[in-house]
Amino acid sequence: MAVFTKKEKSIIILIVIFMAVGFISRALSLRKTAFYPDSGNTPPVYEVNTESYALSDSSDSLKEAEEKTETDKKGEITKNANTSFPLDINKASIKEFQQLKGIGPKLAEKIIAYRNTSGNFQKPEDLIKVKGIGKKKLENLLPFICIKKDTLN
Repeated sequence: MAVFTKKEKSIIILIVIFMAVGFISRALSLRKTAFYPDSGNTPPVYEVNTESYALSDSSDSLKEAEEKTETDKKGEITKNANTSFPLDINKASIKEFQQLKGIGPKLAEKIIAYRNTSGNFQKPEDLIKVKGIGKKKLENLLPFICIKKDTLN
């Protein structure tokens, strides 16, 4: 039966405490990088209109935003601070939809196909009717999308 002296017990407790602190700090640092791996632990910054649910008379040219969209060496679209948000979902192209987090090329095509067959969206929440967009994805998209008055049926 091993019996530790008082000094040995305090050293063992100190080692266990240091190990616990090390594991906790490592877990917290991994958690931060899991959320934003490509951006140095900072979230992406978007220019957002605070009244994204309201209809807008703005005549922003979405084609200008599309022209400013950068592509990487593989031809894939990269996030660009020059893309204007909120995005009018009744005018947006596939490339513009892909600028929204969570929308890839296939989902962008589905949105445009739905818009072409069913007509323009009447409110941003109508995106839920597109297969592949659920409640959670819609909640994440709402601050970045709108419908401008000139695009209503």
